[in-house]
Amino acid sequence: MKNSFVILLLLIAAQSALLAQTATLYPVGTVEDRSKKLNMVFLSEGFTEADLGPGKKFDLHVQGVVNFLFAQEPWNRYRSYFNIYRIEIPSNQSGTDNPYANPPYSKDTYFGSGFHPQIERLLVLSGQGLSRAYSLLNKHVPEYDIPIVIVNDVTYGGSGGPISVASLDAQGAQLVEHEVGHSFANLADEYDFDTPGYPAAEFPNATMKTQLAQIRWKDWIEPGTPLEPGTPLFTPEDDLRYQDKVGHFEGAHYRSVGFFRPHDRALMRFLGYPPGAVTREAFVLNYYSRVPLVNARSPEALSQTVTQRTSLNFSVTPKIPSTGSALSVRWVIGTSTETAGTGTTFSIPSQDLGEGTRTVSAIIKDPTDWVLRDPTGLTDEKITWTIKLSNQGPPPVITDAPDNALSIVGQPVAFTVQASPAASEQLIYQWYKNGKAISKATGTSYFLPAVKLTDAGIYSVRVTGTAYTEVFADLVVVDSALKKIVLAKDKTATLLAPVAGPVDGFQWFRNFTTIEASNDFKGLGTAKLVISPLAVSPHSGLYSLRLTTAAGTRDFDTHTLDVFDDVPQMTMAVGQSMPVGQVAALYLNESNQLVKIDIAETPGRAASTYSASGLPPGLKVDKVTGIISGIPTAFRKDSAGNVIPYDVKLTAGNGKGSVSVMVKLLVSPLPNTTVGTFVAPLYRHGPPAQTAPGLNGSLGGRLDLVTSANGSYSGKVVLGSLTYSFKGSLSSQVGLLTVFGGVDIPRAGRPAPPPLELDFYVQTGGLFGSLKIAGQTLVFSGWHNPWSLTNKADAYDGYHTFRLDLDNPPLGAPTGRGFGSFSISLDGKMTITGRTADGETFTSASPLGSLGELMIFSLQKGKPQGSIVGRFSVSKEEDEDDKNNVITRMPSGLNWWKPASTDAKARIYKDGIAELGLEIYGGRYVPPTSTNVIFDMAPGVSNADLAFTGASISGVSRPPGTSVDIQASNKAKPTAPLAANTTLTINAKLGTFTGKFSLLDDNPRDDISPINVPRAVTYQGILLKDGGTLRGDGYYLLPDLPSPVKLDTPTTSPIQSGAVTLTKDD
Repeated sequence: MKNSFVILLLLIAAQSALLAQTATLYPVGTVEDRSKKLNMVFLSEGFTEADLGPGKKFDLHVQGVVNFLFAQEPWNRYRSYFNIYRIEIPSNQSGTDNPYANPPYSKDTYFGSGFHPQIERLLVLSGQGLSRAYSLLNKHVPEYDIPIVIVNDVTYGGSGGPISVASLDAQGAQLVEHEVGHSFANLADEYDFDTPGYPAAEFPNATMKTQLAQIRWKDWIEPGTPLEPGTPLFTPEDDLRYQDKVGHFEGAHYRSVGFFRPHDRALMRFLGYPPGAVTREAFVLNYYSRVPLVNARSPEALSQTVTQRTSLNFSVTPKIPSTGSALSVRWVIGTSTETAGTGTTFSIPSQDLGEGTRTVSAIIKDPTDWVLRDPTGLTDEKITWTIKLSNQGPPPVITDAPDNALSIVGQPVAFTVQASPAASEQLIYQWYKNGKAISKATGTSYFLPAVKLTDAGIYSVRVTGTAYTEVFADLVVVDSALKKIVLAKDKTATLLAPVAGPVDGFQWFRNFTTIEASNDFKGLGTAKLVISPLAVSPHSGLYSLRLTTAAGTRDFDTHTLDVFDDVPQMTMAVGQSMPVGQVAALYLNESNQLVKIDIAETPGRAASTYSASGLPPGLKVDKVTGIISGIPTAFRKDSAGNVIPYDVKLTAGNGKGSVSVMVKLLVSPLPNTTVGTFVAPLYRHGPPAQTAPGLNGSLGGRLDLVTSANGSYSGKVVLGSLTYSFKGSLSSQVGLLTVFGGVDIPRAGRPAPPPLELDFYVQTGGLFGSLKIAGQTLVFSGWHNPWSLTNKADAYDGYHTFRLDLDNPPLGAPTGRGFGSFSISLDGKMTITGRTADGETFTSASPLGSLGELMIFSLQKGKPQGSIVGRFSVSKEEDEDDKNNVITRMPSGLNWWKPASTDAKARIYKDGIAELGLEIYGGRYVPPTSTNVIFDMAPGVSNADLAFTGASISGVSRPPGTSVDIQASNKAKPTAPLAANTTLTINAKLGTFTGKFSLLDDNPRDDISPINVPRAVTYQGILLKDGGTLRGDGYYLLPDLPSPVKLDTPTTSPIQSGAVTLTKDD
């Protein structure tokens, strides 16, 4: 047991040692792309570390085998087809297992090789060794074709399984040749001694067939060779007539009879003999079964699309045998068998192939006389390109090609082309930049509205008819912005040409004078000018560049170079004032130029850096140029509220030092009348008769704007039922009382619709501007709310009532009157509510203008909605008593629109009411004193009259009009006649009144019930000031009696608006 355990430990240790071995791959000679070569790989077996490495035992033996093998046929002719490698893997011991030695011996080797215990000369790998060999091959040369294991033992032996094995016997190289015949070419041994264990089978060099037509190598058998019936069935051995011929020799595949071989004496029977024609053919066919005849082709893609006339160029790169004839190449077109060309290249004009799908093929063949039988065409290869051709007719003629262009950044550039078709055809245009199609550029011209450096390049246009013509134009773009460079003396300046595109030549100038070649300047004829070492006078100045392009020659100023050797010198004195700025205004000097920190223009004292501290918010300084730019967003005030300047420290410096000065910078605020809250009514745009909906669908709208002292603004635009918010920054100018603003407001939709373009200006309390959408324009004007708790609107505040009369109403329009009320607060805010004559409500809010301006915009219920929109004002009387204020109409005034209803059940003006102007009457409403009643009169009997007109009230059997007793506390009591049961209720505080009456009239239709039609009616109105007189106005809604013509009923007949008035009985 103990001894067994020791042996087991030794086996495990040996196994671990083998697994730890490291393999090394070496090329043998020159190696190339493995995918296009036959890869022969030698592996070491039974060689220790001392035997491995360049120039060592294994390397030298492999070299000998290679030298021998590739001196034999057919290996010598095809040496160029091979890569050869060796994989060196050390074994723990030299040699192999040999049970036939005296005494027998066993070796610890990596692949576990040894002589077969039943077959003396059969040298094989163990099963585990075979797996290891494949593992090494797959790791180092996975493309292997011919693996060979060389065993470090001089005893004759080898095998030809999946991996060839050969020993170091003196005939070892011949053994490799023989065994590779088995493993690579699938050749049989041609031995004629009987040995059991080899199943009958057909081989390239061994057959059981006796008829000439069935013998594989029949093509190699010369006529008259004995094998026909009536003659011996085999070719006689050891007969000098047939010793070097191919025949039908009996004895092969370990059988003395019944199997035949093609050669009397050859490699697969005797070492040292040539392979023979049949065996040689088998080797060649196996070469070509593993590698292509062609190493490369052009074009690589076998499918090509050709869309214009062009030269079609094809080529192949066949393999080149080391000796013998070169591979032949012939070219054919389509299915033709005729040769269109020979050689490795072939060209043809595309139009010669015509339109449609065509093929071009290269047929490559090895013309070797070593292969007679090639049933699968291994020595031939056919490469076929499929070409889809279009536009192969005559191309259009370009009559005016696009011009080359040399342009400056920001300028427009246009390329145009004119062409004539070659036949009656429609021309198609496509523009390209640097060979890439430009999206949507399909016209006779291509326009760049403002070029950038990245737009530079080679442009072309392809004009297509039955074929196409392409013409080209260069675009060179120059950034003309002057670049400032400030450097110290003895430093290096690098000036880069600010240009993009194809430039043919560069020439640099200093102060408009050609720069002569010297050691100071490098790159005078290039896009990069280097100046070193810098000096003040010779190098400071203006540099310009002359560009030579296809568009011509042009000069550009590109750089200013200042060289310093001393500190800068300021020109401003302490306490000096800088140019005045204004909130929201671009900061400029009195000449409308940029403001710069000024230094003395003394040679050698240029500034390379600038700074400024204490600048107003919104301004900044460019540290390179010293330009102070921006838009102020604030101004400075002292404790008393006076505007005072900012204290600003200006500094200029360079590598020699810096200098500073304290100065003053005053920023003016925006004009008072441009800051605050603004409003503008938006009148109807796109009346119903128009096809286009306009900006607000004829509903009107409003614009609310809030501007801030820092120059920002925000607000909203209401267009009918849509609301858009906006914000931005104002634009002002020093000394002007006007500020401007503008913004593009995006609108929702897919695809995105054009934006709503808002442009406005504010001037002395007025707001003016326009709204645009895709060419449609709506102009507006509005006002500023100047009121606040410190600037009270006490001449306008209070409660106001009004009525609305239709201006020139058409027949059938309501005769009732709309009405409403509003209150104005001391800070100028107003909210209004009311009803139009059809009973619909409206509500709105508005800031109060400095002259009492107010507005209304309100959508009303309905399907679809209507609206009331417009402006009016409250006029303060000369007595400055706001109790006497009256409401007046303004230009453009108010108007009302009720569209036709889509509701089938609608009864109140179902057909709509056309846009009508509204006359507004009213003023400040003052409730009666506690001792009086409305109309500022004493309580009494029959002191007021209630009257109803319009609609169909005139023909009723119970007129509702009546005199009224307005009694204490404004209690109203209608007097006789009371047949209509008229009621009246007064709210003296708000100045409103309402009531009801009942009607009972004969039904004009005797075909429906009831006989008498009852109608209950509600009326309402408001008390208002009209020309200094108080009165009450309003409306009632009365259903028409059923019509025998319209065939309506008491519940479906139209409802009309009539007028109600409440007046003092004089």
